[in-house]
Amino acid sequence: LVRSSGLPVAYSAGYNRHPLVSFGPPLPLGMMSKCEYFDLNLYGEEDTQGSVKSALERVFPLGMKLKEIVFPVSKQMRSMDFYDEEEVFVELEDTTFEKIDERLALYEEAEKWEYTRIRKRKEKIIDLKVQVSMLKREGNILHIRKKLTGASGFEVLEQILEIPRAEAVGLNIIREQLIKY
Repeated sequence: LVRSSGLPVAYSAGYNRHPLVSFGPPLPLGMMSKCEYFDLNLYGEEDTQGSVKSALERVFPLGMKLKEIVFPVSKQMRSMDFYDEEEVFVELEDTTFEKIDERLALYEEAEKWEYTRIRKRKEKIIDLKVQVSMLKREGNILHIRKKLTGASGFEVLEQILEIPRAEAVGLNIIREQLIKY
């Protein structure tokens, strides 16, 4: 897409050259997003944000929209390092509200909500009270605001609401926004 846009893309040096493009935090499999982003290094000066946006939009697939172009003012604005939290919306099935409300009340009352995660044969204890800064239900939508690193949205659903991952993948789970402190 970037190559066919006609933008003056910067390439790495060396034998195996590639476009200087990097992407934001990975999206877990089975989750949708309304706010993915990427860093694209251009050489020279592009006239305006509008000209970059129109060049990219001409080659984007149908249904993919570019919300905004931001020219970074520092290296700290790079994609993987910039955002701290994400807000996730989960569309819940109607039959689960009573149990979910009970689990949310238990979570709110708890000082800690720890579980053990095993990855690559290593155990790690994660406290979801540290990871999750907001967890509330409005109608059939569950709002989760959590750190990008640590527990995934699926782990929040499984550990707090007791919704197994096999069932959670059938729900509409959408990353609505990325948040900088």
